[in-house]
Amino acid sequence: GSGPIAESPICLLSEVVSIPHPDKKAKGGEDSYFISECGFTVGVADGVGGWAELGVDAGEYSRQLMKHTQGLHLRTCPDQEGRRIGAQMYSDASSAEKGADMEGFAEGMLAGLEMQSEAQSAGDDRDPMAMLKMAHQKTDVLGSCTACILSLQHGGLLRAANLGDSGFVLMRDSRVLFRSPPQQHDFNFPFQLGRSGSDMPTDAESFVVPVKSGDVVVLGTDGLFDNVFDRDLVDVTRNALSKPAEEKTGSPKENAAFAAKRIAEELAELAHTYSSDPWRPSPFSKAAAEAGYVYRGGKADDITVLVSVIH
Repeated sequence: GSGPIAESPICLLSEVVSIPHPDKKAKGGEDSYFISECGFTVGVADGVGGWAELGVDAGEYSRQLMKHTQGLHLRTCPDQEGRRIGAQMYSDASSAEKGADMEGFAEGMLAGLEMQSEAQSAGDDRDPMAMLKMAHQKTDVLGSCTACILSLQHGGLLRAANLGDSGFVLMRDSRVLFRSPPQQHDFNFPFQLGRSGSDMPTDAESFVVPVKSGDVVVLGTDGLFDNVFDRDLVDVTRNALSKPAEEKTGSPKENAAFAAKRIAEELAELAHTYSSDPWRPSPFSKAAAEAGYVYRGGKADDITVLVSVIH
């Protein structure tokens, strides 16, 4: 039979740190983000800096897009009964379907894809892809941006929509389990949403990934991923989660939230430090070389790091 219903549902305990490009501090940079109040949906967006040459602040576009996405989520936030059922579904599924082994993970991915197809057929506006489409329709200022939205669903499935070179990484047991691939038309020319002449929300890639309590999701703009390798993400996350027991003075939920805060702060600071290092090899310099360009060091940019610990 089923076990007892958990008092609290699985949720995202999220913290964010955003550091603007040194030249954009006065206006706060061009990145934006949101964290839903009920702990189920998060998102980041990165305004495309090329608009500055036309006198347009692309940060305004990214901020509006995230504001509208968050507004859509507020009216679709699950009620207490929905959360209770979701907690039970997660409890029932976790041992049978979502083991840490890759076989169980793959099975979960297949189940998630089936759920995604059903949700899209039903027009579920809690689907990140649908939220992105509706927010795009509401955003009416000049500019363009990349965007990545994650939403935690009943049954321990994380649904995502990513357009451009923002993205997310899922870590479990000190290893990267899943990473969203960047979307680019050409080197350093990402897919982007805008009012006209840009890519469309339907061009975004969607993902459904099985998650379980203790997993860590790092969502970020390219200011993070252009400067920090996966091994750095793993090292920082492992160190934050392996605090001695005597330092974990709060409840499990409080400790998880503190870990999210610590990981976000340390990754943002690391990316910021590496971005100004002219000699250190970076993901951006590696990608440049693969595209036939000569580039050394990190890449100065707005840096936004949003870390969610599954609890």
